[in-house]
Amino acid sequence: MVWETLEKTVRDITKHVDYFVIACNTLNLYANKIEEIGLGDKFISTLDVVRDYIKENSLEEACIIGALPVLQMGGKYSVFKPLNEMFNVEVPKNFDSVHRLIYDVKRKGGENHKVIDDFRHIVDEIKSENIFLACTELPLIKLKYGQKKLNRCY
Repeated sequence: MVWETLEKTVRDITKHVDYFVIACNTLNLYANKIEEIGLGDKFISTLDVVRDYIKENSLEEACIIGALPVLQMGGKYSVFKPLNEMFNVEVPKNFDSVHRLIYDVKRKGGENHKVIDDFRHIVDEIKSENIFLACTELPLIKLKYGQKKLNRCY
């Protein structure tokens, strides 16, 4: 059902746009099927954007913060699994804290002091200076971080 709805939407939207991106890592699992429709270069996947950014900026390593299925590089649901085969990709050490943070942003908002502190703690534990936020809730957190670059994946 998800694929049928997504396919219809993709076919409809491409009549009206030059390019499109799906700002949802879960739906990006259908990237291969979208590309098989044969729409040329209209679809830009999240994976493409992150991969190209890493290449263009000659990054030796990068971190991705997102929901657990997205971060499990060995799992079948990770949109970013191919990145792990090309680059040194770091993920947060504590998946539970990231998962909890995502729900807290939804419930408490990105300006909540505990949410900001919890996010700062997660970022502090990351070695990479380049961090991709692979979840639409994370950029809502009002964290100013000078030492590390926080990039959106969508």
